[in-house]
Amino acid sequence: MLSRVSRWMRGCVSFSALCPEPERLVNHIRQQNLHVFGIRLQEYNLSGWVWAADYKDLSRCAHRCGGRCRATTRVGFPFWKRRFRHRYGWWIGWCFFVAFLAAAPQFVWEIRLPDCSEEAKIGLEQLLEEEGIVCGMPISSLEPQKMAERMMRNSDDFGWIALNRTGSVLEVEVSERVDAPIAKPETTYDLVASRAGEILTTKVLVGVGVVEAGDVVLPGDLLISGVSPGASMQRVCAEGSIVAKTTRVQEFYFSYEQQQDVVVGQESFYGIQWMSRWLDTRVFQKTPENTQAEVVETVEPLTLWGQELPFGWRKTSYLYTRSEPVWATATQAKAAAEEAFAAFEEEELSQITVISMEETVEEEKDGMHFRRVYTCHEEITQKSAVGATGMQNE
Repeated sequence: MLSRVSRWMRGCVSFSALCPEPERLVNHIRQQNLHVFGIRLQEYNLSGWVWAADYKDLSRCAHRCGGRCRATTRVGFPFWKRRFRHRYGWWIGWCFFVAFLAAAPQFVWEIRLPDCSEEAKIGLEQLLEEEGIVCGMPISSLEPQKMAERMMRNSDDFGWIALNRTGSVLEVEVSERVDAPIAKPETTYDLVASRAGEILTTKVLVGVGVVEAGDVVLPGDLLISGVSPGASMQRVCAEGSIVAKTTRVQEFYFSYEQQQDVVVGQESFYGIQWMSRWLDTRVFQKTPENTQAEVVETVEPLTLWGQELPFGWRKTSYLYTRSEPVWATATQAKAAAEEAFAAFEEEELSQITVISMEETVEEEKDGMHFRRVYTCHEEITQKSAVGATGMQNE
């Protein structure tokens, strides 16, 4: 086997020498120290194999002996190389193929996730992306133990994470965290006023009520006590409902001078992904003076048979804008105020009964001032530790 490989690498030529004195030719071959093997003699025809590098010397020896020599078969790497020496694309393709085979084992090509719920898989994929663990990442930059520890610190859903690599496959093992049931606190509490208002109705379920309808309370005033009167001073968790008439005030100021972003330019360029690294066609990006650049990136990975390849392209668009002053009108001010008040009412007053609303508008030189006063009926009780508030109402 080794002799065949050696002969193929050096190259061999099958020759046929027609000579009137074959013995004389054999003597010349020995004097020149030519390595000839597989020799056969048929009358005046001497045939055999010789190294490709020695064929010219063999041909000269045959010529000195009054004969002639011709090559019948040429095999081996030197002749194979000569055949493909002008096929540059073929050689470049082979070089890329060999380089890919040499570099492929140095990267992670597959990430196997465990069997868990869809929400857990989405959270796990986000953690892996935050750590830079993606298909095509170099194995040299993979630190399984440290990365797993950081992922556990950044996650509230997994109690244990392990990263195991076998060749170019990274297997992720997780254990979902199971929270212990929260024990109910045994501390007792009072019910105090969360807002100022006039008491409308009272309903005491547990504890001692200290206010009546018509009383006016301030924030923090005691409404229902969690300490029963008497010598025992028994502590309980106060329960009940106190509805009061409250007032809420919301103000909004709109300036006539507004800033508007005006587009002054736009440009795009492309980048190429190779082995989880990006090569942009533009290295340095300079933003024009007095402008802001809004960056929009579009990444298009390439897939083959459902598997994402380590190649792709990315389009980066820069939208340049400049802030310029724009003067608004009273109509625009009223529309902005309506939008602001609508957001306030949806966020703060959606669970409250609004009885009435009064609005005042003051137009100034540089803008408009809006003020709304809401009269509401709402539950104003909130919990407070027993003894933290005194009975201010008495």
